[in-house]
Amino acid sequence: MHYHTHDSRRSVPGFPDLVLVHPIKRRTIFRELKTMKGRVSAAQTQWLDALAAAGQDAGVWRPDMWAAIVKELSQ
Repeated sequence: MHYHTHDSRRSVPGFPDLVLVHPIKRRTIFRELKTMKGRVSAAQTQWLDALAAAGQDAGVWRPDMWAAIVKELSQ
């Protein structure tokens, strides 16, 4: 299962772009998607930090991380 914000103007400011849920592996990951030059906003940092503090797997993915992303999703 997955959720992707298609129109961030109608979402809570800073909430990660992508939520991936694997019920069998009991895993949920939250990812902010950025271009190579894209900056993480203060609101995005607050969300990612809060999710991580709550024990969630939260972070940022960029295009140059493709090999690591594929590896992570294959686990």
